[in-house]
Amino acid sequence: MLKIISNGVTKTTDTNDLQEAMAIAEECATYSQDDLKIYDDNKLVALSKWWGVAYDAEIDPNEPVATFGSFGYNASWQTDDLELNV
Repeated sequence: MLKIISNGVTKTTDTNDLQEAMAIAEECATYSQDDLKIYDDNKLVALSKWWGVAYDAEIDPNEPVATFGSFGYNASWQTDDLELNV
């Protein structure tokens, strides 16, 4: 089962499907000022980085996972080269 971690809180999902886990994480996203991470066992398989600025489509054209007005946003999901982004 895939695990979602944000702000030190872990939610274990009932799925091994990454797309489903990402959808669950998006539904549960709250203003935590932290990255959203999805793990398969101990391996990071998806990351939505937190940016403490208002979302601006001219700077980041990819649709964000969650936005919190001028307080910040969780960027679109990354699934490649995650070791470099943690």
